Amino acid sequence: MTEFDLTQCALLRKVFPELTNAQFETAILFAVGFSRKEIAGLRVVSDSCIEHTLNVVKEKFNIASIGSLRNIILLRYLLSKK
Repeated sequence: MTEFDLTQCALLRKVFPELTNAQFETAILFAVGFSRKEIAGLRVVSDSCIEHTLNVVKEKFNIASIGSLRNIILLRYLLSKK
């Protein structure tokens, strides 16, 4: 499994105020390449819970594909650096 420390995302968390902590963690883990199953294991929830959370995030960002989430996270991060 890939090593990733969510505590390093404190600054990035401020860029996504519309997400709950669980939604943010799930979205970030997905965006950096974790599978749904890996995220479920890390968050100690079911695979279907992760799927639901990603669908809610997708709706909040009004995107057709959850794959677009990576682009949104990168763009918001870069734009926040201005």
